[in-house]
Amino acid sequence: MQHQRSYGCALAGFMVCSAHLIAQTTPISTTEPGVTTGMVGLAPSQTARINVLNLNPMAGTPVICSVQLQFVNPENSVLKQAIVANIPPGQAAALELKREEIADMTTLRQSIRGVVRNPLGLPPVASGAAPIAVPPACTIMTTLELFDDLTGVTHVVTAATRPLPAGPIPVPTPAH
Repeated sequence: MQHQRSYGCALAGFMVCSAHLIAQTTPISTTEPGVTTGMVGLAPSQTARINVLNLNPMAGTPVICSVQLQFVNPENSVLKQAIVANIPPGQAAALELKREEIADMTTLRQSIRGVVRNPLGLPPVASGAAPIAVPPACTIMTTLELFDDLTGVTHVVTAATRPLPAGPIPVPTPAH
């Protein structure tokens, strides 16, 4: 009886920990526009890095993910972007943006957010095979971090993302 309770507690603990990890994964397919992080403030002598990790299994037919990584400002203008065509399962890719790379130097802190898209024309493909007509969805984990350029110390890290809305992002117009 004592062993059954121990196994039950261990199983419950595993499920709680697993649920936390599952909640941080973000499937991106060719039919979904992508995900965004929240806004963060990038200060002088800091670098922002958006990381993506391909969580697809290595067993069976591994799915290689293709993604577009972007940093955008509050007006949704792209500050920097890169397309990563092949991220094998279990591997990661990143894009960095230094504060000094942003042209607007009128404010000390520049608000930015990270965006991850699965770009059309670069569908994920099964490794060792030609692209398939309807590729399986990429399951990726996205993190955004801010770190100090001089010390390398990370000041902010988040794995929280939200789906991007389909179609253009509405921009409110000022009332006259």
